[in-house]
Amino acid sequence: EILETIVHSLRTEPKILADTLLGAGYLALDQDRSIKSTYYELSSAIVFSLFGNCINAQDEILCLQLLKQVTRNQLKSAAACDPKYMFGKTESFALDLLLTYINSTCGKPFLAETLKELVVSALQENRFNTFPPTSTLHRSVSIGSPTTNSN
Repeated sequence: EILETIVHSLRTEPKILADTLLGAGYLALDQDRSIKSTYYELSSAIVFSLFGNCINAQDEILCLQLLKQVTRNQLKSAAACDPKYMFGKTESFALDLLLTYINSTCGKPFLAETLKELVVSALQENRFNTFPPTSTLHRSVSIGSPTTNSN
């Protein structure tokens, strides 16, 4: 009965599991390779075993709540270590958990529809901001070419 209560709490209270992962060092910036090498196995165990491969809506909601809490904890942990940390530039358990969720569940259509506008918006912003400002571009061109004085 105690084990059942523990598993139930890990499933229904995402903060408990996320805090446990943080305490175990899975969400820290400075992990060693032995922890990083277990990301896939652990994220698979969480999605497949704890949330039953997210077959029903309740399991999917609980898994997404865990993902949100893990991401929040990982960002807080990273910000405490390195204020200039950019999420996604290094291996992170939160991203591995997200990829496991996307690749192993019915979450692809849900996320595709949910993130479609965000991705399109980001791509459009990036497309318009790919060139340096004209003053920088002008300066670099004028530095590279000899100037002639016709006066």
